[in-house]
Amino acid sequence: MAIHDRVAKIYDTILFQFFYLWSHKYSTGFIKDFLPKNSRILDIACATGNFLYKLQNLGMDLKLFGVDESQAMIKRAQRKFQNIDFITCKAEGLPFTKEYFDLITICDAFYYFKDKEKVISECSRVLKAGGCLFIFYPAIDLFPQLFLKIIKWFSRYFFFNLEQDTHFIPVNELVKLADKYDLKLIKKKLKSLNWFFVFQKT
Repeated sequence: MAIHDRVAKIYDTILFQFFYLWSHKYSTGFIKDFLPKNSRILDIACATGNFLYKLQNLGMDLKLFGVDESQAMIKRAQRKFQNIDFITCKAEGLPFTKEYFDLITICDAFYYFKDKEKVISECSRVLKAGGCLFIFYPAIDLFPQLFLKIIKWFSRYFFFNLEQDTHFIPVNELVKLADKYDLKLIKKKLKSLNWFFVFQKT
């Protein structure tokens, strides 16, 4: 994604990562019960690999993979974490065989995908039966108007237009879409204006 190619150089700065310090910590705790040892994990829209690194530090002998359509992000991830497999590709066309992963994560990125149904379909295809999909998704409909204005200003400062470049859907539509592809909601929580979901493939 061209947007993320532009911000790749500054993505790991404290300005960007301050928010993710909390969200990644909470996310790892939220999904820890769905992480058996030696499981294969895929992080979609992995950026520079920071969330995968957090999972690696759990010490569970996880086999970690990250994909992102931004080549600049993937190059940085490969330099930072050489023992994690990173691939440049679109979420709508994952280069993996059927039923390959035990867990797929999408952290604060689902709203970037235009063809959300195709992304969910691909997640279902490469997940094992009983495997899980974790999605961390901002509850933007609950954001105070002042906070939204600040986010819009911040995004434009980094050559990004929140209204043009993102495609939010209501939470109930996300749940219905997942259900259509045999991904049943088994855990959810609203915390600090963000939704955390775990869907399990039946």
